[in-house]
Amino acid sequence: IYNHIQHYLNSTQYGAFCIFPDFDYCEYMIVFGTNAANGGFQQWATHNCAQARRRGMKMVVFDPMCNSAAAKADEWIPIIPGTDGLICLAMLNVIVNELGIYDREHLKKRTNASYLINMETGKYVRNAETGKPYVWDMKENRPRPYDDKEIEDYALEGEFVVDGIRCVPSWVLMEERFAEYTPENVAERTAVPAETTRRIAAEFAKAARIGETIMIDGKELPFRPVSTYNIRSAGTHKNGFHTIYAMDLLNQIMGAANVPGGVVSASVECWGHPET
Repeated sequence: IYNHIQHYLNSTQYGAFCIFPDFDYCEYMIVFGTNAANGGFQQWATHNCAQARRRGMKMVVFDPMCNSAAAKADEWIPIIPGTDGLICLAMLNVIVNELGIYDREHLKKRTNASYLINMETGKYVRNAETGKPYVWDMKENRPRPYDDKEIEDYALEGEFVVDGIRCVPSWVLMEERFAEYTPENVAERTAVPAETTRRIAAEFAKAARIGETIMIDGKELPFRPVSTYNIRSAGTHKNGFHTIYAMDLLNQIMGAANVPGGVVSASVECWGHPET
């Protein structure tokens, strides 16, 4: 028994965490494939989510069954099992290509959306000496390593030539990929009406309050009060990694990652400090 306990401590001591909505400030949460914050195994999340719903947070649940989360939601949207990723991609298409509502500054400065992609190989265009991926500096009109601190503005669109290589920012390829998934062409596969997908996407985008800030403890921070939420069920299907990736992209394009109101990294261990 001691050996099992010691193994558990060693395996969890340095990195047990989960990604949760910031229930203190989130105003619009989309749930896929989980009951965790609505009667599931994480009771502190259940409490915090209940407080958020009482405060007025809207909760939309995509799930094949009217489970515990769906029963408590403002809106339950039945879905064919394993098709969550299609819904997310269709919403990404609506938000990015139809509405044009996304956090450009977040994408430029905190993601790899600006990394240049070789149009022939589909791989990063890299500095020959350091191997670091290039981005295009809009002010200097030239390529620079992604971590160059002198870059003032990163290109998200356009076509460029670096060392004879035709390339585009990865964001261009993502926009093109999203365009393949319209609410109409995924409706039959997901059982979600196109008008429902389009409406939820628009609500989510507008609720993100892109450009707004909030003061917390004397610090001004980005305020993005939207979040997707999932744990295991939505990803335990064929192409589950891609499904989870599509879900998280909804947070990333809104700039709702580790900022007030969005998705935040949270330790699942207490360590004897109830306030943490």
